[in-house]
Amino acid sequence: MITLNSKGWAEYRRLIREEGKRPPEAHARAMDNPEHHSRFKQGRKK
Repeated sequence: MITLNSKGWAEYRRLIREEGKRPPEAHARAMDNPEHHSRFKQGRKK
């Protein structure tokens, strides 16, 4: 699963705060940049 990394979430908050974007729109904009992607493995850690 691809989600936002810490840089991506910072960008997401900035878009909402400074540009007044709606949250889904801001999330899509932040996901546009591949540098903001994080692939984490979900599931039981043994």
